[in-house]
Amino acid sequence: MPRPLRPVSLLVAGPLFAAGGVALTLLLVNAPAAYGKKRVNWQYSVTPSIQLGVRDKYGEKGSYTAVFNVTMPDRKTVRATRKVSEAGFGYVTFPQDFNVDVPTGRYTWRCVVEGKVAVQGRFDVKYANGVNTLSFTD
Repeated sequence: MPRPLRPVSLLVAGPLFAAGGVALTLLLVNAPAAYGKKRVNWQYSVTPSIQLGVRDKYGEKGSYTAVFNVTMPDRKTVRATRKVSEAGFGYVTFPQDFNVDVPTGRYTWRCVVEGKVAVQGRFDVKYANGVNTLSFTD
């Protein structure tokens, strides 16, 4: 009889700032388990992901291009853009839309529309005891 999977979760610290344009993707993974008499060796990967978003709340601007800049702990800045229509949200996911790895440290981000900063914030990535932790500050 197979043993049941034991759930293991990614720890996340800090509030979610949905109103400020930041959301978090939380990943859950299953830890190793043995099936019948044959042992199965599982390998898994956990990467913190952060969804950054912006919108013109009242749709006054019409369509626009949002440029998201994330400055990493080594002070390298990476960029992703989104075309946004009227009152809709424009979202990017860090690090997937930026094609970078996620080292530990402090990150700052800005969303620029037509050369002006529309919204900005920061977050920290920490790694301890095999668990990635995200925390947000504004």
